[in-house]
Amino acid sequence: MRLKLSLLLILCLWPVVKVTAGEGDLQGVAFPVDGGTSAVFTVERGKKETNQGLVYFDRYIDPKGQVVASLEATYVSGQLSLVKFDQNQLKETSTAVFKDGKVTYSHTAEGKAKQRTEKDTGDMVAAPAIPNFIAAKWEDLQNGKAVEFTLPIPAHRQSFGIKLTKEKTWSNAGKTFTEIKMEPSNPIFRTLGEPHYFVFDDQSKTLVEFRGRTVAKTGTAGNWNDFAGRIIYRPVAQTVN
Repeated sequence: MRLKLSLLLILCLWPVVKVTAGEGDLQGVAFPVDGGTSAVFTVERGKKETNQGLVYFDRYIDPKGQVVASLEATYVSGQLSLVKFDQNQLKETSTAVFKDGKVTYSHTAEGKAKQRTEKDTGDMVAAPAIPNFIAAKWEDLQNGKAVEFTLPIPAHRQSFGIKLTKEKTWSNAGKTFTEIKMEPSNPIFRTLGEPHYFVFDDQSKTLVEFRGRTVAKTGTAGNWNDFAGRIIYRPVAQTVN
């Protein structure tokens, strides 16, 4: 029932959101993953061309209009160059810089910076680019193959192996949808948390729903909690000035 309600909201209840061309591809509404009908955050997800390269972004915005957390990943000539994470609720900033076959992580919290360097595995995909990566691997996933990659996490100053698999495909309101499960490749790490799920419109390969832990927090200063959300996405209607 929850998933059907989510898709009904996408298809029928949302007004079209208009932004200037290039500002974003999807706008989402984030609800608690364990239930509830009150939106906690809005989410902007998309990509934009800049002088530095192609930037994928993911922003969480509170009801006051403040960006509480943001992720940006810059790709130059198709290669991951930089990942930047701002956790404004915690006042923390993290980066991952890719150069000369290495990844240099930096995490700043309470005015103190810590760094770490590791080898670039060559198969790293930044979090904001995961839906695009899934779309690129669509045929393999639809044919039942597991797709693996390495996810750099700047705030942890390290990367983790990730596995994607198709969970199910179904039809609703005249459309066909596929759910993709994302979890650690390491079976030990899989026992430490819940998987993440991405739901796509099969025809357009557009992300319509995400479920799992996010980079945003709920609570108050000194008493923050990780926010596990169910984010319902809708494409943004582009207008040109």
